Amino acid sequence: SVSSIRSAPRYDEEITNVKHRQPVRFGLIGNYPINRRWSVGVGVDYTCLVSELSAGDSRYHYQNEQTLHYLGVPMQVSYHWLQNKRFNLYTTAGTEIAFGINGKMVIDNYVNDHHASHSQRNIKNIPLQTSVQASAGIQYNLLRNVGIYVEPGVSYHFDDHSSLITLYNQKPLNFDLNVG
Repeated sequence: SVSSIRSAPRYDEEITNVKHRQPVRFGLIGNYPINRRWSVGVGVDYTCLVSELSAGDSRYHYQNEQTLHYLGVPMQVSYHWLQNKRFNLYTTAGTEIAFGINGKMVIDNYVNDHHASHSQRNIKNIPLQTSVQASAGIQYNLLRNVGIYVEPGVSYHFDDHSSLITLYNQKPLNFDLNVG
């Protein structure tokens, strides 16, 4: 939380600079056909969010790196516009519930531009992160049940009502490019 970020002697500084790294996400989804055009999918994925938070002035400042790890359960419905032996053109809509499994904050304090201290804290009680997604994709089938795909899309992450500063609560609407 923001209060846990402030570990230095001065607590009156507000965070003045936040940089979010590109989220890292990978996972597996199994799609099950309902009929020739429709399929449903469910899977599991891992997401890592890293943010750099800093505040202060030339006399005193701190720099923190917050890392959050999530394990998610994506669920989706797909409509297949074109499907043959080698190619699949489709659109997908779905939702995901991601459970915060681990987090840490690395804290570096500086006084008069000299490194004064370094510490690390675990972040506990990472809240659920829920989102909805929509995408369009094209898949090339390598084997009967295995293919590679490119899937540009958009996702919206709902407010988790926590004091954690993440890409998803500062910019809930994201454009995605999934490949796999």
